Amino acid sequence: MALIAQVVRYHRKGSPALDELRPYARKGDDKLVARCAMLLRLAEQLDRGEDGRVERAALKVAGRTLRLELAGDAALARWGVERQLRDDQFRRVFGRRLELSPAAAR
Repeated sequence: MALIAQVVRYHRKGSPALDELRPYARKGDDKLVARCAMLLRLAEQLDRGEDGRVERAALKVAGRTLRLELAGDAALARWGVERQLRDDQFRRVFGRRLELSPAAAR
C-alpha cells in the first residue's frame, strides 16, 4: 500500500521518491515507483478529455525506442503526452526513448 501511495503522490508532478518510506522498502522499489508513476502520468494524458476519444493505444519496439501509436480523435491526448515527453523523463525512467507516432489522417 505504501508503494501505491507514493505512485499516486507523484503521478502529476515531481520526481518520484520513497521519502519517509525508504526504511520499509525493498531493493528496486524506488525504480518501481518511478516506472509506475510515469505510466500513470501517460495513462492520464491518454484520457485527458475524459471522453474516450483515444480508441486505441499501442507501443511498438523499434530498437532502443518505443513508439506510441494512438488511434481515434487523439489531438488532446497527443498534446498531453508531448508535454510529458519534453524533459525526457521517460528515457530516464525506462532507459528507452518514447516517441509519439505522427498523427494518422482521419
